Amino acid sequence: MADYIRREDALAVIRKYYPRSYAGTFVYRGISDLPAVCVAGAGEVETWIYDDYGYARCSNCGWEWDVPETITPHCPNCGAHMEDSDAEAQ
Repeated sequence: MADYIRREDALAVIRKYYPRSYAGTFVYRGISDLPAVCVAGAGEVETWIYDDYGYARCSNCGWEWDVPETITPHCPNCGAHMEDSDAEAQ
């Protein structure tokens, strides 16, 4: 099982130990720019829901993905862990 930390906590550590550091600025910016994953429901699996036209929609947030051949294991919009149970519907 993966361990998760809050972005705000990591940034607070950088501010505390590297308050005026040139390198700390780049680390701070790098962490700030990392994509976030929603782990509130860690362990819950969402699915891609396909329509008649081959578009996939996230069952968690409703975001629509229109390139079925590039479906990802996580929703690019909300970060929910996806399981492709409707793959045969393509």
